[in-house]
Amino acid sequence: MKKITSLLFGSLLAATLMLGFVSPAAAQTDQKTVKCGTDQVAVGVAINGNNCVDKGTTVQNNIIIVWLSSIIKFLTVGIGIAATGGVVYGGFLYLTAQGNAGKTQKGIATIMNALIGVLLYALAFAIINFLVPGGVLK
Repeated sequence: MKKITSLLFGSLLAATLMLGFVSPAAAQTDQKTVKCGTDQVAVGVAINGNNCVDKGTTVQNNIIIVWLSSIIKFLTVGIGIAATGGVVYGGFLYLTAQGNAGKTQKGIATIMNALIGVLLYALAFAIINFLVPGGVLK
């Protein structure tokens, strides 16, 4: 029963986060509808103070690149917080082991897993930054 509850809670949390990114209300600012030209698209996140961008004529204004950049920034903060928490928790387990080999190994494994996670995220970030023209974070 605990697994089902955890799964439902995690799914609800993930859905809430994703709806925050794709909400149709995000294309409006100050309860007013944004009016753009015929070759422009309204965006929820203002780019250089402008809520209308060209329809992907340049890489900097391409809506996919803008959203990808926002998601990468969000994930970078999340990975940093999770990795820090993992290292601190692993260090706590290691320090409070008091000669218990099982707790010592668990602490070391937790620290190693956190560091491996950061390394894998850095590799994924480098690959995405290589594939996107001009890089993701500007």
